[in-house]
Amino acid sequence: LKHIPSDGTVFAYNADGAEKLRLLELGRQFPQYEEPLTALASRLLDLAQPLFMGLYYDVRLGGAFTLKKVIEVINPEFAYGNLMIQHGLNAVELWRKADISDTLSEQLRQDLFAYCKRDTEAMVELYQYLQKLVK
Repeated sequence: LKHIPSDGTVFAYNADGAEKLRLLELGRQFPQYEEPLTALASRLLDLAQPLFMGLYYDVRLGGAFTLKKVIEVINPEFAYGNLMIQHGLNAVELWRKADISDTLSEQLRQDLFAYCKRDTEAMVELYQYLQKLVK
């Protein structure tokens, strides 16, 4: 938390269904951090909302609105197919197994970092894509 600026927008994809809930949950679990976590949650902007609300649609989405599907449509260069970890739930499972065993191999660390990096790149790409549409 000390490395996150205290103001400004924080982007996430499907934030209302994931990040916001986890931040509020962590605040309840760790009362000493409840105020900054709640403040951070209030600054989240969900990049999925334009799609969920029907403000943007591409027939190639086929009714799917996952970040992976959206990025494949708007810029396949940022697709997840070339990564060792390709799904968020898989990343969580691998992280939990490593945490339980207290071992995080260098390869797993690199794979998790690559997955998180791709998520970030995909959100930046989506944000820039949506910005171009509204100009």
